[in-house]
Amino acid sequence: MKPQNNLIKVLLLGLLIIISSCSKDEVPTVISANDLNKTMDENPETGASIGTISTNISGTFSIISQNPNGAFAINPQTGEVTVADASLFDFEINTTLQAVVVASEAGAESIALVNVTLNNIDDIYFLLSDSKPAYETASNGDWIAITETEYNILADNLNEVHKVGTTDAEYNSSPGLFSGSSGWIRANTTQPSMPSNSLLFAFKFKPNSGTGTGAKVKVSTTSATKGYMDFGSNLPTNNQESGGSLHYLFKGNNTPTEAPGFICFYTAPGGINGANSVSSTSAVDKVTANIQGDHSDLSSAVFRDNWVFFYQGLSTTQKQWD
Repeated sequence: MKPQNNLIKVLLLGLLIIISSCSKDEVPTVISANDLNKTMDENPETGASIGTISTNISGTFSIISQNPNGAFAINPQTGEVTVADASLFDFEINTTLQAVVVASEAGAESIALVNVTLNNIDDIYFLLSDSKPAYETASNGDWIAITETEYNILADNLNEVHKVGTTDAEYNSSPGLFSGSSGWIRANTTQPSMPSNSLLFAFKFKPNSGTGTGAKVKVSTTSATKGYMDFGSNLPTNNQESGGSLHYLFKGNNTPTEAPGFICFYTAPGGINGANSVSSTSAVDKVTANIQGDHSDLSSAVFRDNWVFFYQGLSTTQKQWD
């Protein structure tokens, strides 16, 4: 009987294999991976979660293409999509971002799309720290006092920033012996200028003393010595920080220059004692103009060769605020 039992077992095993094989052929593995659509604010942190690819499997996940390249990362086990390069989630650069994800298990695959739409936010407000409340309450056209750290963060993190008035090297030169009185217009007539279609949004200078009360920023699109007009409100009171600089932010500039622009500044009587300058080899080929009173034309000013007044503005050709 034993040989007969063995034969039956062999036949039953063969039948199970056939049934199992037919069953797999009739009901193949089907993967369902759903698209991930997300609307979010620009400027997220690197590593921030965007969402998870929803599927009916516990397989693996990978990104096979993305636009822009390097924007997204994915957890290969869970399918969670995260921010890989936060700098690409910038509304002024990319209003939308996409990726193609493949979910796979046991040789079967399914494709899911990741679609991210960015909300435009005020990048200046986002980058501020100590001065957020003052910026919130200010009206368009107002200057507010900010810190040196905030000024530098704005210069380094906003797009298409240009420095006008002086270069960093000129501004950071050691001050000379100049000590002018208040109530004067001062301009570097050979200065880095704003390109056409620029928006001025920040300013700094080194006073000899005082808090800057009543000082004005003036802008010209005519030349470095003519056509100057007041730009916004007077500069507010601001306490000097280490290094002696005063830093300011302009709110709501919505009118770009139609031509290359130049800046100068006026120090009001009683609010400030002059403005630092340098007269040295670092100022070779530089020319300054200064004239008493609040003027738009500096062509009759006193001109000094190889001098630099310490002031600088920040402008951009790309509006990044409300």
